Amino acid sequence: MKKIFSKVIYRCRQVLWALNSKVTPEEETWTASLLTKEEYTIFSQLNLSDQRHCLDVAYYCKEKAKHLEEKQQKLLVKVSLLHDMGKRHHRLQLWHRILYVLLQNHPNWLNKAKKTSLLQKPLEVLACHSSIGAEEAKKRGWSNDVITLIHHHHNPHATLEQPLAELLTLLQEADEKY
Repeated sequence: MKKIFSKVIYRCRQVLWALNSKVTPEEETWTASLLTKEEYTIFSQLNLSDQRHCLDVAYYCKEKAKHLEEKQQKLLVKVSLLHDMGKRHHRLQLWHRILYVLLQNHPNWLNKAKKTSLLQKPLEVLACHSSIGAEEAKKRGWSNDVITLIHHHHNPHATLEQPLAELLTLLQEADEKY
């Protein structure tokens, strides 16, 4: 019961975070300094709540990755900022996200909801955004490490070799936290 209650509280906090999302000019400058122009354009196309989420994930990963080589730290922060890039392929509303979270544990209901014309595209994008983002990164010629981390950021059973396995674990931890 305690676990369910804490999950409800967490989800309520997420809604409040989404409604109050802000990105400061300093954060825009910081992000632009870490990404290429192309990558920054993609980050900028995310809706504000996704930008805030990606920034929070990046800050967390930056803090947790201090023990890694600088090259790995930079890769992790870059992927943290871009991991949800597949979500920008549909104008997702807050209520789409809430519905998706509610239906995730009920696959039959989720599949039925995906068949309705109003919900098909947003629920599909939410369910597959990691694959959508990875496919786009591949088409853009980004590194295999970036593609792999974006693709697997929601896959708890991914088996990657080091150092990618550790980077993925940190990314997933941060993504769950924020």
